[in-house]
Amino acid sequence: MEYNEEILAALAKAVPMPQDQTQVDYHKYIIDITSAFAEPEPIVSQGDRILVSRGNLCTITGKAKSYKTFFVSAAVAAFLEDETLSLSGPGGKCLYIDTEQAASHVNKVQRRIYRLCGWDFDKPSSKLITLSLRELSVKNRLKTTIAAIDDLHPDLVIIDGIRDLVNDFNNIEESSQVVGRFMAISTQENCAIISVLHQNKADENARGHLGSEICNKSETVIQVKKQDGIAVITPVYSRNRDIEEFSFRIDETGLPVPCDCPKVEKKRHDVEELIKKAMFGSSEWKKKDLIDSVMGANKKGERTARRTIDLALEMGIIKKNEADIYYLVELWKEEDLPY
Repeated sequence: MEYNEEILAALAKAVPMPQDQTQVDYHKYIIDITSAFAEPEPIVSQGDRILVSRGNLCTITGKAKSYKTFFVSAAVAAFLEDETLSLSGPGGKCLYIDTEQAASHVNKVQRRIYRLCGWDFDKPSSKLITLSLRELSVKNRLKTTIAAIDDLHPDLVIIDGIRDLVNDFNNIEESSQVVGRFMAISTQENCAIISVLHQNKADENARGHLGSEICNKSETVIQVKKQDGIAVITPVYSRNRDIEEFSFRIDETGLPVPCDCPKVEKKRHDVEELIKKAMFGSSEWKKKDLIDSVMGANKKGERTARRTIDLALEMGIIKKNEADIYYLVELWKEEDLPY
């Protein structure tokens, strides 16, 4: 525990917590209704749908080897130079930090971004600074990350492997401190921070308390899921309009390129099975009850449940009447549907 305490002490110094609440000046935190607040500038977006904006966090989750880093590479290229995989950005400076891979593999990621941007390898760009921190201790990875952001003042920060900036991703206090520190940095530096984090092996939730904490504090949470060699990008949560789901594959040159979503039939099957499970035991459902039941069946939040119900309606798996009562179509003959 001595090691954790050292990290926490450093973080507490960076974001001090007052011991005496009577000394706190809360006035500067008051939101004045008469003040005009500018909308945050999108850093990476899909048309008018924001992936991440200045002063905010974004979390990318997925299983190991699900093409998360390929997706992040495309997002960086879209920000730096040109539209990639339907994403775009205003340009600026990006700090790319990798905590997991050897330097040679991080260089491959760097070269991939250069190729997506159309840059020459023999002309290093000051727009992209890439760090490989795998060899450092947890403490020094965190210190180096904070120092680099403080010195370079990037518009976009990528932390590919934020789990490696904490000693224990299930330690509530340590996870909260680290996420809180990056929230403060995003505000102070007016930058966007995209973090990459593995999902649990047993489910699709981001790993540990660290995952819960950073997803709760993120502007957007995106899932990357690989199916038959194709990566499917799905919005899990957004404070703005959800980005539209899309897919990409890796072409013969090793670059991500757009493609059709795989196995629409499988997706329909998955939605149908989930809806049947949620609606088991009753032929008629009020919307709120159906949302609660889908949440229970899927072990996901309300937003995901609503999206699942909308998909089931679009696919004709369920229907509803004017009173917002939902029915599973296969339980009724068409002429007998209770409309």
